[in-house]
Amino acid sequence: MDQKYLLRIFPVEEAAKRADEFLFLSKIHELSKYVPNELEFRAIDDYQKAYMVLPFLPGVDAEEGLSRLTEEEQYAAGVSAGSELSNL
Repeated sequence: MDQKYLLRIFPVEEAAKRADEFLFLSKIHELSKYVPNELEFRAIDDYQKAYMVLPFLPGVDAEEGLSRLTEEEQYAAGVSAGSELSNL
């Protein structure tokens, strides 16, 4: 089976903030199966860009997916997310 990846590219000016995000992912990945493990982070000054590589987690974007759910389903999803967060 082929592995799929998510490549996030952003301006190099955001590199410090994104590096913090990358380290945070590293810490909470150990606590939750819903958080992807970090693979690579790098700034490329010659191009004024930075990037991070994460494993691709299949599914639907939460903002899009939640809008398709009933209020009761949205509430249940919120309760589930809250439960997962309380374990962190």
